[in-house]
Amino acid sequence: MTPSASERWAAWVFGACLAAALPMYLLFGRHNWFFLDEWDFLASRSLTSVHDLLRPHTQHWSTLPIILYRLQYQVFGLRTYVPYLLATVVLHLAAALLLRVVMRRAGVRPWLATAGAAGFLFLGAGSQNIVWGFQVGFTGAVVGGLGQLILSDHEGGFDRRDGFALASGAAALMCSSVSLPFVGAVGLAVLVRRGWRMALVHTVPLAALFVAWYAGFGHSAFDTPLASPGRIRHYAAFGLVNVIRKIGYIDPVAALLGAVLVVGGALAIAGGRSSLRSSMLAWALLGGSIAFAVLTGLGRAAIGTDASHASRYVHVLGAMLAPAFAVGAEQICRRWHFAVVPLALLLVAGVPGNISVASDPARYGGTIFRGNPQFVESLAVSGTAAHVPQTLQPDRFLMTGVTIGWLRRARRDGKLPDPDRVDRRTEALVHLRLALAQVGRADTRRTCRTVHGPQDVRLRRNDVIRFSGPRLPVQLLASRKPAPPTTFLRSAGDTLVVAVAGAHLRFVPQPRSRLRICT
Repeated sequence: MTPSASERWAAWVFGACLAAALPMYLLFGRHNWFFLDEWDFLASRSLTSVHDLLRPHTQHWSTLPIILYRLQYQVFGLRTYVPYLLATVVLHLAAALLLRVVMRRAGVRPWLATAGAAGFLFLGAGSQNIVWGFQVGFTGAVVGGLGQLILSDHEGGFDRRDGFALASGAAALMCSSVSLPFVGAVGLAVLVRRGWRMALVHTVPLAALFVAWYAGFGHSAFDTPLASPGRIRHYAAFGLVNVIRKIGYIDPVAALLGAVLVVGGALAIAGGRSSLRSSMLAWALLGGSIAFAVLTGLGRAAIGTDASHASRYVHVLGAMLAPAFAVGAEQICRRWHFAVVPLALLLVAGVPGNISVASDPARYGGTIFRGNPQFVESLAVSGTAAHVPQTLQPDRFLMTGVTIGWLRRARRDGKLPDPDRVDRRTEALVHLRLALAQVGRADTRRTCRTVHGPQDVRLRRNDVIRFSGPRLPVQLLASRKPAPPTTFLRSAGDTLVVAVAGAHLRFVPQPRSRLRICT
C-alpha cells in the first residue's frame, strides 16, 4: 500500500528529528569521560575469559556491553570518549525509531506517532542513558526488547521472524536486567495476538536462558535485602508519576498526559476486544512499565522513593509509556477528530524543557559523568608510580579494579595519553592516592594506638591505618601550604596501608568514630 503524502511528511519530519538529535546529544556529552562503573569493563574484564564475560556487574548480565567496551578499548583506548558516547546515543535514536514503529503497529496515525516518538527522542530527563557511555547496557536492553516486540507481532505460527525476535530478546538479556519486563510485555502481546502457545515460545526460552545464567554466574549479585511490599508499592507509584511529570516537564502538561492515558485506555476498553487487540503492543508495554517499577523497587525501595527518580529509570519508563500516550491520543482522536492537532502538540509540549535539561548536566546529575582525566593521566606518569606495588588501586570506589600497573601499561601501549598539565591540587591528590593503598583488611599484629581527633603523623612503608566511621578525610602535609584533604570511603575498605616511605599525613576522623594507627 502506497503511503500518502501526509504519511511521508510525518516520516520525513521524524527523520529530521533523528538527524538533529545525534549531533545535539554528542554536543551535550562532549565533556564526559570514563567514570565509576566503566572502569570495571575497561580494567577488570577480558575477552578471553568466559567468567569475565558472564559474571554480573551489580545485578546485571552485561556480556554484550563488556564485549563492546573491550573492543572499543582495543581500538581507541582512553584517548577519546567519543566512540563510547556515540554507541549509546545511536542506541537511543534506534529506540526512538522502534517506538514509532510500535505506535504505528498499534494503529496510531502518522503525525501522532511522530509526536509521541519525538517526545521520547528528546527526553532530556533521561539523559543518563543517552550521554553516559556505560548506559549502553540499559539502552541496548530497551532496543533489544522493542525489537523482539515488533518482530513477534504477526499472525500465524513460528517462522524466521520469531527466530530473530528470540535472538533480539536474548541480546537484550545479555545487556542488562532491564530486559526482563520487556520479555513479560512481549509474552502478553503475543498471548493476545497469537495465543498461549506462541506466548510460551517467546518467553520460556528466554526465561530458561536467564535462569541458567543466574544459577551459573548471577546469583552472587542478588543478595540485597528486599524492601517491604508497602515500600515497593510506594516506590513504583512515585516512579511512574515522576516519569509522567518529566515527560510533560511542567505539571499541567503532565496532568493532561495522565488524563489522555486514562481516557484513551477507557475508550479502548469500550471499543471491545478488537480495539484492545489492535493496540495491544502499547498496553503490553504499559504493563511492562509497572513490572519494571516494581522490580527496581525490590532492591531500591529501601533507599527511599527518591531513588525511583533516577535519570536512567526515567529513560526506560519513558520508552515503555510513550506508545500508551500515543495510543490514548489516537483513541480520543477517533471520537473527536478536531483533537488531532492539540493532542499532537501535547505529546511534544515537554520537548523544549527536556532539551534544556539535557543541555545542563547539573539538572539530571550528569556532571559526575565527566570523570577526572587529568588525575588518571597524572597517576600513570607520576614518578612515585614505579615505586609502589603495581597492584595498588588508587581509588577503589570511583575506579573499581584499576591498578597503577594497569594504568602504566595503558600509557606504555599508547592507550592513555599524558596529561597536558598537572595543577597543584591534582599533583597532591596523585601523591596521596599513591601513598595509601585502601584495602579490605591487613595484618595489624603490631603496636597500635587508638585516636579520636585530628592527627599529624609521619608513617613508614607498610604501616596500617584502620577507621570505623563512614569516611576518613586525609591530608598530605608538605613544607609548603598543605594540599586539600581527600576522603576515603569505608564502603571501599576500612584499612589503609602506607605504600611509600616517610609519608607525612593528617588524619581527621569523624566525631564518634575510631582511628587505629598501627606501626
